[in-house]
Amino acid sequence: NGYVYVRDNAAFILGTNNTDRLRIDSSGNLGLGVTPSAWNGTALQVGGYSSLATVSATSHLSNNAYYNGSNWIYSNSAYASNYYQLNGQHVWRIAPSGTAGNAISFTQAMTLDASGNLGVGVTSPSAKLDIVGASATEQFRIGNTTGGTDFGITVSENASTIINSAEGATGRGIQFQSGGTNTILFDSSG
Repeated sequence: NGYVYVRDNAAFILGTNNTDRLRIDSSGNLGLGVTPSAWNGTALQVGGYSSLATVSATSHLSNNAYYNGSNWIYSNSAYASNYYQLNGQHVWRIAPSGTAGNAISFTQAMTLDASGNLGVGVTSPSAKLDIVGASATEQFRIGNTTGGTDFGITVSENASTIINSAEGATGRGIQFQSGGTNTILFDSSG
């Protein structure tokens, strides 16, 4: 066996040009191009923003976030995001811009559960695709590349459900609306 070893309670550092390039702290956390943050658990931190860690048997991939043993913490003053896997489920979380060193309150934005159900805006999806929004804006939309209403399906809590194909264009049809008029219009000879 061959060993490269630090016997004291100190970091192991590799560097070039008088700069740390790789640092393993006394807890076993690895930083590439950065001194690793005070993680609870084993972690790899790359360049001050990206991190990979195991926290309580859960695998985490984060941007601008690390776990200090009781809270998720902003690494820098910016937005944060986190993806983790546990018990066959995949969870994506987001957080608004915050201040470096402050605690993060993540919002679970999307979940793929162990049954293959995908939830957007819901933590426990009950269908293959379960979309829940928090406001009266568009909850679901399939549309053209310009974002207009020339083709698409839009479902909104804002008093309108729209299913259309080329709204206002000649020779095309199918349009169901509510708050924006037309309550069923099949045209182009339909």
